Amino acid sequence: MQELFAQSPRGTALTHRIAIDAQLTHTKVLVVSADGTVAPVESPVTPRWLPLDTSGTRRVPRIRIRAGVSVQIDGTTAELVDLSTKGAQVLSATVLKPNQRVRVVLSIEPDTTRAVGPVAWATFELLKGTPEPRYRAGIEFSVAEAEPILRFCLMHADDSAPPRSG
Repeated sequence: MQELFAQSPRGTALTHRIAIDAQLTHTKVLVVSADGTVAPVESPVTPRWLPLDTSGTRRVPRIRIRAGVSVQIDGTTAELVDLSTKGAQVLSATVLKPNQRVRVVLSIEPDTTRAVGPVAWATFELLKGTPEPRYRAGIEFSVAEAEPILRFCLMHADDSAPPRSG
C-alpha cells in the first residue's frame, strides 16, 4: 500500500483487520514510499488511546483527552473532551452557537498553537449536582497545524478511556 494511505486511519484499520484475520495469517503487507522503496508494515498494534475507526467513516481519529485539560476559546477557558487534527469537543461556561467562528489556543510548552473554525454543533447542559450550566460543542478546524495538535494529544491523552471510533 502507499505510504500516505498506510499512515491514515483507514490504512491503519485495514492493516489491523489483516493482522487479526485468521484466514490472512500468511499475508504480507508492504508499504511503498514516495521514492519507491518497499518495506513491511510496522507492527499493527495501536496504542490504547489511539482509536481505531473500524468502519472507515472518520477522516481522522479522535483522541480522548484526560479530565481537567483546558484550552482557550476566543480568550475564555474551556475544558477539552476530545481532540483531532480536524476538530475538538469542548465544555464551556460561555455560550457557543453553531456556525460561530472561534479561535482555539492550545498551550504546548514552550509554545502555543492556534486553530480556527466554526462551531459545528452545540448543546446546552444543565446537570444535576452542578452549580452552573454549560455548553458542549464540537468545533471543526478550518485552519490548524496537525503536528502541534498531535503533540498536544500525546501529552494529554486519557490512557484509561476506551477508544472512540464513532
